[in-house]
Amino acid sequence: MLRTNTKKYLSNMENYLLNQIDGTDYATETNTPEQKLKFVFDCFNSEYECEYARRRTPNQQERFAEWLSGLPSCIDIPCYNYDILALAKDLQEIEGETKKSWEDTVLKNYWNFMSFHILKLHQKYNK
Repeated sequence: MLRTNTKKYLSNMENYLLNQIDGTDYATETNTPEQKLKFVFDCFNSEYECEYARRRTPNQQERFAEWLSGLPSCIDIPCYNYDILALAKDLQEIEGETKKSWEDTVLKNYWNFMSFHILKLHQKYNK
């Protein structure tokens, strides 16, 4: 089981997230990480980011998590508990059964956790 702060886990997460972004339906070229993340944030800004949203939820990570939980079509991440847990096990390279407390924690923090990692990638590739 990988800890979520190890280089291997962070690499797994980065590869997974970048592979889930596709601009084909939007007629947008998304071949590089920079293009993919710019595309996602362009969608976020046009679909969700407004003065009302910024006042209601001042924290950008929480605002982005709210938008992700609405299942935008520009990024394909799991939304069902079974799929979320399967993804978490895959990214952490867990084999076998897990504790109920671990599963509850993963499900409770999923949208914020994904938001955190996407924002981190955005900072890394769009300086």
